Amino acid sequence: MSGSTFRALLALAFATLPLLGGGCTSKVGAACKKGQVACADAATMLVCATSGSDDAPGTFEAVRCAGPKGCTKGGKIACDGPVAHLGGACLGNDASCTESGTEALRCDNGKYAPWLACRGPKKCLGAGKNLACDASIARTDEACTKPGIYACADGGKELLQCDGSLWKTFRRCRGVSGCRFDAATSEASCDMSVADAADPCATPGIVACSSDGKAELVCRAGVFAISRACPKKGCRSTDRKRIECE
Repeated sequence: MSGSTFRALLALAFATLPLLGGGCTSKVGAACKKGQVACADAATMLVCATSGSDDAPGTFEAVRCAGPKGCTKGGKIACDGPVAHLGGACLGNDASCTESGTEALRCDNGKYAPWLACRGPKKCLGAGKNLACDASIARTDEACTKPGIYACADGGKELLQCDGSLWKTFRRCRGVSGCRFDAATSEASCDMSVADAADPCATPGIVACSSDGKAELVCRAGVFAISRACPKKGCRSTDRKRIECE
């Protein structure tokens, strides 16, 4: 066996707090109180940006509502598909996507702060409890939220695992197929038919070719080790996913 398949995560959700209503005649820069919101127009919500204390005065900042419902006034002010920008005003523990869709930001003391990179093909969609961040592609030491989930490294040569807060290298995928994510099954596959000595592995006895093609490696005690030299024709992985060493 030359590769492995691992469960991966496609979407991440984050809860949001209800919005506190404000006046309908407010505008950007107008005075406001902490937690106050208003609709500036059909596609723009105003959020009160303050210094953080409950009684501190603030000023309204604009948040674009990119969803089809825009900014609605109903029983509560609501913004459909708010577009976040780093340092922009926000409420509670809200979360939203950047305009490029490559990041999810979350609210920290009334300002949007970095949270998750959404490098997968579906990027970042939605907001609040409906936010979905495609984390099927990630980078080592970027933030993640759920321990034990998998992603392919940006570049496709490593399988990453979330340790509960950061993505860490789990397996090297040096084979021709590299690391690939299947959106239909939410699984990441790692081609370990090529390896280097000391690369991590999990199944005792599985074999691989060395990256220079001169030796066969075998998985022992959690790492690949040289099993034998292949002096005549070298080591190669066949179309049948078999390792041949001559």
